[in-house]
Amino acid sequence: MKKKLTDDEEALKNAKIVYSAIEGSGSNWEKGSSSGDKFVFKRNVNDYKTFSQFTGISVDQIKVDVSNYTAEAGSVIIVLKPEYLETLSVGKHTLTAMFTDAEDVTVEFEVTAKGKTTTPEATVTPPADNTNTGKKSVKTGDNMNVGMVVMIMIDTALAGIYLTFKRRKIKK
Repeated sequence: MKKKLTDDEEALKNAKIVYSAIEGSGSNWEKGSSSGDKFVFKRNVNDYKTFSQFTGISVDQIKVDVSNYTAEAGSVIIVLKPEYLETLSVGKHTLTAMFTDAEDVTVEFEVTAKGKTTTPEATVTPPADNTNTGKKSVKTGDNMNVGMVVMIMIDTALAGIYLTFKRRKIKK
Protein backbone atom coordinates (compact mmCIF):
# COMPACT_ATOMS: atom_id res chain seq x y z
CA MET A 1 0.00 0.00 0.00
CA LYS A 2 1.38 3.39 -1.03
CA LYS A 3 1.74 5.99 1.74
CA LYS A 4 -0.09 9.28 1.16
CA LEU A 5 2.27 12.25 1.40
CA THR A 6 1.51 15.22 3.65
CA ASP A 7 1.39 18.70 2.08
CA ASP A 8 4.90 19.43 3.44
CA GLU A 9 6.30 16.17 2.08
CA GLU A 10 4.68 16.83 -1.31
CA ALA A 11 6.15 20.36 -1.42
CA LEU A 12 9.63 19.01 -0.61
CA LYS A 13 9.27 16.32 -3.27
CA ASN A 14 8.43 18.93 -5.92
CA ALA A 15 10.85 21.67 -4.77
CA LYS A 16 13.56 22.79 -7.16
CA ILE A 17 16.96 22.07 -5.64
CA VAL A 18 19.16 25.13 -5.31
CA TYR A 19 22.52 25.50 -3.59
CA SER A 20 23.76 28.75 -2.10
CA ALA A 21 26.90 30.06 -0.46
CA ILE A 22 26.31 30.86 3.20
CA GLU A 23 29.92 31.65 4.12
CA GLY A 24 33.07 32.77 2.32
CA SER A 25 31.64 34.88 -0.48
CA GLY A 26 33.61 38.11 -0.71
CA SER A 27 36.33 36.86 1.64
CA ASN A 28 39.93 38.08 1.64
CA TRP A 29 42.95 35.85 2.07
CA GLU A 30 46.33 37.47 2.75
CA LYS A 31 49.49 35.96 1.26
CA GLY A 32 51.70 34.46 3.95
CA SER A 33 48.71 33.47 6.11
CA SER A 34 48.93 30.05 7.75
CA SER A 35 45.18 29.41 7.64
CA GLY A 36 43.10 28.57 4.60
CA ASP A 37 40.04 30.31 3.17
CA LYS A 38 36.71 28.75 4.18
CA PHE A 39 33.52 28.50 2.08
CA VAL A 40 30.22 26.87 3.06
CA PHE A 41 27.50 25.82 0.62
CA LYS A 42 23.98 24.78 1.63
CA ARG A 43 21.04 23.12 -0.11
CA ASN A 44 17.55 24.66 0.07
CA VAL A 45 15.82 21.31 0.79
CA ASN A 46 17.10 18.16 2.49
CA ASP A 47 20.41 19.81 3.37
CA TYR A 48 21.69 16.51 4.75
CA LYS A 49 22.10 15.41 1.10
CA THR A 50 24.33 18.37 0.16
CA PHE A 51 27.69 16.65 0.72
CA SER A 52 26.70 13.51 -1.19
CA GLN A 53 25.86 15.63 -4.26
CA PHE A 54 29.12 17.63 -4.16
CA THR A 55 31.56 16.77 -6.99
CA GLY A 56 34.39 19.30 -6.59
CA ILE A 57 35.45 22.90 -7.10
CA SER A 58 37.11 25.08 -9.67
CA VAL A 59 38.93 28.37 -9.18
CA ASP A 60 38.87 30.81 -12.07
CA GLN A 61 37.25 28.04 -14.17
CA ILE A 62 40.14 25.61 -13.59
CA LYS A 63 39.29 22.39 -11.72
CA VAL A 64 41.13 22.25 -8.39
CA ASP A 65 42.74 18.96 -7.36
CA VAL A 66 41.36 17.56 -4.08
CA SER A 67 44.85 17.73 -2.56
CA ASN A 68 44.54 21.54 -2.59
CA TYR A 69 41.44 21.77 -0.37
CA THR A 70 39.48 19.94 2.30
CA ALA A 71 35.78 19.16 1.97
CA GLU A 72 33.64 18.20 4.95
CA ALA A 73 29.97 17.43 5.52
CA GLY A 74 27.79 19.90 7.43
CA SER A 75 26.25 21.22 4.24
CA VAL A 76 29.56 21.38 2.32
CA ILE A 77 32.50 23.04 4.06
CA ILE A 78 35.42 23.79 1.72
CA VAL A 79 38.75 25.09 2.99
CA LEU A 80 41.32 26.08 0.37
CA LYS A 81 44.75 25.19 1.70
CA PRO A 82 47.25 28.04 2.22
CA GLU A 83 49.80 26.30 -0.01
CA TYR A 84 47.33 26.41 -2.90
CA LEU A 85 46.23 30.00 -2.18
CA GLU A 86 49.90 31.10 -2.32
CA THR A 87 49.97 29.98 -5.99
CA LEU A 88 47.14 32.38 -6.91
CA SER A 89 47.89 35.91 -8.07
CA VAL A 90 46.94 38.92 -5.97
CA GLY A 91 43.46 40.05 -6.94
CA LYS A 92 39.90 38.79 -7.26
CA HIS A 93 39.16 35.15 -8.05
CA THR A 94 36.05 33.02 -8.47
CA LEU A 95 35.39 29.72 -6.75
CA THR A 96 32.72 27.43 -8.19
CA ALA A 97 31.26 24.56 -6.17
CA MET A 98 29.86 21.81 -8.39
CA PHE A 99 26.91 19.52 -7.62
CA THR A 100 25.32 16.61 -9.47
CA ASP A 101 21.68 17.55 -8.95
CA ALA A 102 21.54 21.34 -9.44
CA GLU A 103 23.36 24.34 -10.87
CA ASP A 104 26.87 25.13 -9.70
CA VAL A 105 27.39 28.01 -7.27
CA THR A 106 30.05 30.64 -7.98
CA VAL A 107 31.39 33.08 -5.39
CA GLU A 108 34.13 35.66 -5.48
CA PHE A 109 37.08 35.97 -3.10
CA GLU A 110 40.25 38.01 -3.08
CA VAL A 111 43.91 37.23 -2.51
CA THR A 112 45.79 40.23 -1.13
CA ALA A 113 49.49 40.95 -0.74
CA LYS A 114 50.81 40.63 2.79
CA GLY A 115 49.84 43.70 4.81
CA LYS A 116 47.39 45.04 2.18
CA THR A 117 43.82 43.95 2.90
CA THR A 118 40.83 45.45 1.16
CA THR A 119 37.15 45.66 2.02
CA PRO A 120 35.38 42.57 0.71
CA GLU A 121 32.48 42.84 -1.70
CA ALA A 122 30.20 39.81 -1.69
CA THR A 123 29.05 38.49 -5.04
CA VAL A 124 27.02 35.39 -5.65
CA THR A 125 26.00 34.24 -9.10
CA PRO A 126 22.20 33.85 -9.08
CA PRO A 127 20.44 30.85 -10.61
CA ALA A 128 19.92 31.03 -14.39
CA ASP A 129 16.16 31.35 -14.05
CA ASN A 130 14.29 33.94 -12.01
CA THR A 131 12.33 31.52 -9.82
CA ASN A 132 12.06 32.04 -6.10
CA THR A 133 14.95 30.06 -4.65
CA GLY A 134 13.75 30.24 -1.08
CA LYS A 135 16.75 32.37 -0.12
CA LYS A 136 16.25 35.08 2.44
CA SER A 137 17.36 38.57 1.52
CA VAL A 138 20.38 40.10 3.14
CA LYS A 139 19.62 42.19 6.23
CA THR A 140 20.95 45.72 5.79
CA GLY A 141 19.72 47.12 9.09
CA ASP A 142 17.08 49.20 7.31
CA ASN A 143 13.78 47.45 8.01
CA MET A 144 11.61 50.40 7.03
CA ASN A 145 8.99 50.00 4.32
CA VAL A 146 9.41 53.19 2.25
CA GLY A 147 5.97 52.88 0.62
CA MET A 148 4.32 52.73 4.03
CA VAL A 149 6.25 55.80 5.24
CA VAL A 150 5.14 57.78 2.16
CA MET A 151 1.51 56.75 2.72
CA ILE A 152 1.66 57.83 6.38
CA MET A 153 3.15 61.18 5.37
CA ILE A 154 0.40 61.75 2.78
CA ASP A 155 -2.31 60.75 5.28
CA THR A 156 -0.83 63.11 7.88
CA ALA A 157 -0.71 66.00 5.39
CA LEU A 158 -4.33 65.38 4.32
CA ALA A 159 -5.47 65.19 7.95
CA GLY A 160 -3.70 68.51 8.64
CA ILE A 161 -5.37 70.18 5.68
CA TYR A 162 -8.79 68.80 6.70
CA LEU A 163 -8.40 70.05 10.29
CA THR A 164 -7.27 73.50 9.09
CA PHE A 165 -10.40 73.92 6.94
CA LYS A 166 -12.62 72.49 9.71
CA ARG A 167 -11.27 75.07 12.22
CA ARG A 168 -11.86 77.91 9.78
CA LYS A 169 -15.50 76.86 9.37
CA ILE A 170 -15.99 76.67 13.16
CA LYS A 171 -14.53 80.21 13.67
CA LYS A 172 -16.95 81.74 11.12
